[in-house]
This record gives sequence, structure tokens and C-alpha cells, in this order.
Amino acid sequence: MHTEMLKRVSVAVSAAVFSGLCTAAEPAPGGPEQLVRKFGSLIRDSKSFQVSVSSVTRIEAEGMKQEYSTRSLLSVARPNKMASVLQYGIMGATVVTDGRKLYRYMPMMGRYTEEDAPAELADAGAESAGMMMGGAFPLMSAMLDADPAGVMLDGVSGGQMLGRQKVDGVECEGVRFKQEGFTWDAWFEVGPKPLLRKVVPDISRMMESQGMSAAMPGMAKSFKYEMVFELKEWKIGADLPADTFVFKPPEGVQKADDMFGQAGAGSGRGMVGKPAPAFTVKTLGGGSFDIEAQKGKVVVLDFWATWCGPCRDSLPKAARVAAELAEKGVVFCAVNQEEDEETVREFVEEFKLSCMVGLDPAGEAGGRYDVTGYPYTLVIDREGVVRAEHRGAGSRFDEELRRDIERVLGGVTEKAP
Repeated sequence: MHTEMLKRVSVAVSAAVFSGLCTAAEPAPGGPEQLVRKFGSLIRDSKSFQVSVSSVTRIEAEGMKQEYSTRSLLSVARPNKMASVLQYGIMGATVVTDGRKLYRYMPMMGRYTEEDAPAELADAGAESAGMMMGGAFPLMSAMLDADPAGVMLDGVSGGQMLGRQKVDGVECEGVRFKQEGFTWDAWFEVGPKPLLRKVVPDISRMMESQGMSAAMPGMAKSFKYEMVFELKEWKIGADLPADTFVFKPPEGVQKADDMFGQAGAGSGRGMVGKPAPAFTVKTLGGGSFDIEAQKGKVVVLDFWATWCGPCRDSLPKAARVAAELAEKGVVFCAVNQEEDEETVREFVEEFKLSCMVGLDPAGEAGGRYDVTGYPYTLVIDREGVVRAEHRGAGSRFDEELRRDIERVLGGVTEKAP
């Protein structure tokens, strides 16, 4: 499944969970709608709030399975400050506004943007929905709105109480709503402050209503998409530190005019000039790859995943370039990230790859290299120092990678200006 397709699907589906900025119909007295409205009033009337939002998304189509998790810390200080900071996961983004400027940072793209902050706090979220791959952003956007309950209940045709159950050790009241072809369940904390603790949308019937069949011809019958959101560590009305709303670009990440423009190869410099961190991984088909055992050779590492659309294009190119230079002492290892061996094997067989493939199911090696998006390709010199890196893969990726490898083979450590 291509990343672009995942992006369209994830955004379209998650946006439908809590969509639009419309006003819902007048609620019936009592019942599940009133519980949502009490929660909405609580966060709307608070001068500030903070909550950790975790999401788990599972996608299955055409025999391919993918699960990704994200965790973001949402902080709000009314009337105009907000920080949704991605703490875990690559399928998500950080959005921060200090009331004057709005910053968006998407690890998968390896770049950030800066612009004037919108007039309304809710717009800071709504305008960024297309890049929030974690799926939790429409929920965050609802909590930023002047009418949170109105956003959550927009299009709701009916609701029912589900009874009580504990969520993360907290006694909660469950509710279920029907909303335009699907249902969603939510659990609110029992007590004077009915804080939202969990949301589980059932979107099995959303394919047709949201036009997914047209977006993925031939895949609709096998397509499954599941999401679970959990909200923890609520702080209501707390004095949040001033630096909560200060955006600090990660080291090596460049400012860009367009978040989704073509990502040029070699755009980042986070690892360049630094010793390559040590790691050892098992390789597909048996054996292992130890980066420290490669001293004296030029090493090309490619961190990738089977579900990454750009990787499907860049990985064969990187493997081919490295193979053509192997006689000069070039070693190539494609280090798969956080997938099982069978999934990787099927991908390798499909694309008829003959290169060395490393297995990093826990992402430990990727973590040492601060991998925040795929593909991520590095060229390491004979002394074990990183001399070039490519975040993403532009149209001339193979040409630029070859140029970098040949430069390092020749002992040149810096790129020509």
C-alpha cells in the first residue's frame, strides 16, 4: 500500500470521526448527548488544559497488514496558544502556535513550516488535518473549537448508554453514537468532571459512504481500518510553563515553504560528520550484519518499511547503485523497521531484491540513528563516520546517492558547494 494512499485513507477516515465545524441539532434532555456536552463545556470554559492522546491504527488490505501507534501531548492556553507535540510515532505531526506564528513539523517529511497564526485557535488544527497521519488530530481539533460538543455530535442521529467500565483504572461511563453510516463509542470519567478517556470508532461501513472504493479500486472488499484513541494525564486549568508553546526545530531538520513539496535527497544533516552508532541486526535468510565489522569499507544503510510508498521506488535504486560499486568496497544493508520477518520476505520476493536485508523488528537500530521517516539512507566512510544522508527520495535520488558514494570512496568528506 502506497504512503500516498495511506495518507488519503487515514485523513479521510479520521476526519470523518469528528468532522467539520457545524452546529449540531438541539440535544434531547439527558442521555448520552448531555454527557458529551458536559465534557465539551468543561474544556471550553477552562483557561487551559493538557492531555496525552494516544492512538493505535490498524490497516489491512490485499494481504498487507500495518499497525502504527502515535502519542501526542496536547496543551492549550486560551485564547490563542496551542501545542500538539508528537512524542511517539512517525505517522503524525507536531503543530505549535504561540499566538503569533504557527509551526508544523512532520517527522516523515523531515521538515517544518512557519506561517502567521490563524485568527481562531481551532483553525490551527483544522488547517493541519491533512498532515496529521496519527488519526488523533480530528479529536484534538474538536477540543480546540468554540463548541467542542457541537463538533463531536455533528451528524449524530442517535445515541445509547453502554454502562460502566474501567479505562486505565478509571471508572468511566460508556456511550455509543450513530453518525452517518458508522458508530463510535466513547468513555467519560464518572464524577463531577466527565473527562473523555477513550474513543473507538467503528468504521467498517464507512468505505462506501466516504468514497474509499473509488480511492482504492479493487481493494475495498479486503480493506479493514481500525482506530482506538486513549486520553490520559488530564490537567484542567493548570498554569502551563511558557516554553510549552515554544517550537524548537529538531537538529538537522530544515525549514521549508511547503510541507508536502518534493523532498529532495540529502536535505538533512542530522548525522553527517558523526560516528555511525554501533548496532547488530539479524539478516533475512540467516546471518547477521554488524556495522562495526565493516571498518575499512564504505557502507550504505537504507532504513525502510514495506508500507512506505517512496521506499518501493528508492530501495531497489539504492540496492542497484551499491551493487554496481561493490567491487570498489561498498557494502549495502537495507534495514527494515518494526515489521515481522514474513512481511519483509514477501516484499523482497515481490520486488526480486537480492541485497542484504537487516531485520530491526523493535526499531532499536533505527532509534540509534534517530530515524523519523522513511526512506532514510546514509553513506558511511571507511572510518565509520557518516558522510552523507538522504531523507526521502527525490526524482534524482539514485544519481545523487551514486555521487555521494563515489565522493566518499575518493576520500572526500564534504560535498562540493
